[in-house]
Amino acid sequence: MQFNFSRFIALVLVIILLLIPRLNYAQFGDIGFEPDVNDEPTAPINGFIALGFLIGGYLGIRTLRK
Repeated sequence: MQFNFSRFIALVLVIILLLIPRLNYAQFGDIGFEPDVNDEPTAPINGFIALGFLIGGYLGIRTLRK
């Protein structure tokens, strides 16, 4: 497979654009909530998520090999 510089640049730009919004999730300072808030428990992670990752990985690898 020949190295394609334009594809490399496109991949780097996509990765950068996906990681930049992560900086906006940080919360600095006091946001007004009391520290003793009784939150509802979070929903458990479903087992089908792992199955979806496995199927997606299989399809991705199969597509790359073609």
